[in-house]
Amino acid sequence: MWRPLVWSAAAVVCAAQQNTQMQFSISIEGNQFRSGDPIPVQWNLHNGTNQAWVVYGAKIGSHVSYPQIALSLDGPNGRIAVDLQAPEKASTFSACRLMPGETLRNDFNLTEWLNQQGTKLAPGAYRMSATFNHPASEMRSMLTGSIAGRCGASESGSVVQANEIWGGTVAAPSTSFVIR
Repeated sequence: MWRPLVWSAAAVVCAAQQNTQMQFSISIEGNQFRSGDPIPVQWNLHNGTNQAWVVYGAKIGSHVSYPQIALSLDGPNGRIAVDLQAPEKASTFSACRLMPGETLRNDFNLTEWLNQQGTKLAPGAYRMSATFNHPASEMRSMLTGSIAGRCGASESGSVVQANEIWGGTVAAPSTSFVIR
């Protein structure tokens, strides 16, 4: 009887650890599209830790860019890497604090990003996968001393300290869709 209790305790510890991490996901609104139709995608970065973390993004006009996301599509013609980064010279970098238990969300049109890189999806089934890579060592020089408010809020922010910048890589569960 002792072993099942030990295994149960280990399972509880593992489950608790999963809820105390940053989590990343992607989802598609719908699962079948005609070639050239908008493909609405949402990504979510959830702070499951007990501290606020600073993350960054970039904007070009009203277009939000997150160069830390590596998105790929596996389909009938092989793998397509989707670049979700606006041109660097035209971008304005911004940072925000992702509070414990909160989720940073961004909606985008996958077709629009593919069109920007001159890619058109052939008919067939696609599997989309993504990772969010935010290396604190690279971000510290850019973000330390900048001003960051709460993600998604319009309130004024405060100065970013080096130890507030989140560093890590999280992979999203893959999702699928079909182009007809």
